[in-house]
Amino acid sequence: MASNDKFIEEIRHLLWDRKLPRDVDSFTRSLGFLSASNKDLSLKYIREITDLAKSLMRKTSSKNEKQRCSTWLGKFANCLDTYQVLSREWISEHVWKLPPV
Repeated sequence: MASNDKFIEEIRHLLWDRKLPRDVDSFTRSLGFLSASNKDLSLKYIREITDLAKSLMRKTSSKNEKQRCSTWLGKFANCLDTYQVLSREWISEHVWKLPPV
């Protein structure tokens, strides 16, 4: 439980600072662990970090920053699918369109 508390604090700081996690794979794996103990909280943070990435992508005028956010969302969606945190359908509808299987 202590590691979940530390991870939750990390997410809150990222959201407060309006920053995306650098290591998408590790971040998503931790979300999967959180989901095992608290599905609702995990879903809340998945929605919030996804909204942050989409907001950053919309608000920037820099093509490089838009590309960075777009790439991050794609990696996040793939990791969510790989770790089976949520269904492919949900991920494609709410995070990023996944390619057909």
